[in-house]
Amino acid sequence: MNLEEKVFLIDLDGTMYRGEEPIAGAKEFVEQLQVKNIPFLFVTNNAMRNPAHAAANLNQITGLSVTAEHFYTSVDTLKYILEADKTAGKIVSDGSGKAFVIGTEYVQHAVSDAGFSVSTDVDSDEIAIVVVGLDQAVTYKQLMDASIAVQKGAQFYLTNPDEQFPSSRGYVPGAGALGKVITAATRVTPIVCGKPNALIIEGALAKLGADKAHAVFLGDNLMTDISAAVNAGIDSVMIETGVHNRTDFKIYGVEPTMVVKDYETLLSTWQQAR
Repeated sequence: MNLEEKVFLIDLDGTMYRGEEPIAGAKEFVEQLQVKNIPFLFVTNNAMRNPAHAAANLNQITGLSVTAEHFYTSVDTLKYILEADKTAGKIVSDGSGKAFVIGTEYVQHAVSDAGFSVSTDVDSDEIAIVVVGLDQAVTYKQLMDASIAVQKGAQFYLTNPDEQFPSSRGYVPGAGALGKVITAATRVTPIVCGKPNALIIEGALAKLGADKAHAVFLGDNLMTDISAAVNAGIDSVMIETGVHNRTDFKIYGVEPTMVVKDYETLLSTWQQAR
C-alpha cells in the first residue's frame, strides 16, 4: 500500500487526541500530509460539534491549523439518510413532521434543516422520527420520552454507535450507550448514521472528489473506523493509540489492511515504503 498515492480519512477521538490530550506524533503526521498536498478529511462520529467547532477544538489541542472544510461528521450522514428516507416514503416529507431529538444544537439544527420541527412533547405530538446523539447533559426523562415515541412508531436514528470513547480520565459512555438504553426499553434497533455505516465513507470521498481505490482510513476503533472501511471497500490503517489493539482482531473478527503501534511507526513504515 503506497500511502503517498492515497487520500486519507482520519478519525479524531483516540487517533488525534484522547480527551484534551494530543496523541504523540499526530500533529506531525497531518502536517506531513499538508506539506505533501495529500488530500485528507477528518471523518468523525462525534455529533457534539459542528465542523467549525471541531476544527477549533482540534487546533487548540494539537496546535494544527485546519479548517471546517477538513471535516465530515456523522451528522452530515444523518442529513443524507433523512433525505433518502423522505424520498423513499419511509418518513413524512411535506415539512409537517415532528422530531424528538437527544443531542447538541448541532444535531437539532441538522434535523430542523432536514424539514422537521423539533418537539419535546411526545404525548401530545405525533413524533415522526427520534434522533439520538451524544448529549452529556442527557436526563432520564429524555431517554424515557424517546423510548415512548419509538414505541408509538417513530423511526429511530442514532448518529453513531460508539458505546465508549477515550477521555483524559478514562473511557466514558458515547452515543451508542444512549441508543442501547432506548433499544433495551423498546426492542427497536436504530438506523445508525455514522461509522461503521459505509455511507459516511462514501459521503466523505464525494466531498474530496476521490474514489475508493485511492482511499485509506486511519483510526483506532475496530468496530467503527476499521469496520466502516471494510464495509466501504477501502484500505485501512489501525493505530494502537485508542480503543483497540491487534489482540482484539480475533475477538471482533475485523482486521485492518495495516496495523501500527503509533505515529512513529506509521511514519517509519511510510518512509520504508518509498
